[in-house]
Amino acid sequence: MNEALALLSHWSFDPQVVALALLAGYLYWQGLAATTVLLPRGHHLLVRPWRIAAFYGGLLCVLVALESPLDYYSHFLLWVHMVQHLVLIMAAAPLLLLGQPALPLLRGIPTLPRRRVMGHMLSWPWLSALNAVFRFI
Repeated sequence: MNEALALLSHWSFDPQVVALALLAGYLYWQGLAATTVLLPRGHHLLVRPWRIAAFYGGLLCVLVALESPLDYYSHFLLWVHMVQHLVLIMAAAPLLLLGQPALPLLRGIPTLPRRRVMGHMLSWPWLSALNAVFRFI
């Protein structure tokens, strides 16, 4: 029993990881609320509940990989470090993408900063060339 407690007692706390995960979760939630208010019920751009669960599950995978004892032991054991990579690559990334985060995260950013940043970015000339390439594909 002592070994199990010792294994679980090494939780790390990296404020940057926790803050960014909380910020992503908050912006996603705010964006969902804004999208739900603007779009009619049953619209194809509304995020389905299973996608919301997938996004938050992906955030949970990121936190488990980077804040749990998995992170602590990854500094000492290579195989644990590789498991950490697998959790991030094979669990967190697909779950985050299944959550369709683009629209909710953009809508979650307050209007004025979103317009300033996105308006500036959309005026970049290389971005329109890149858009033409992807439109062709």
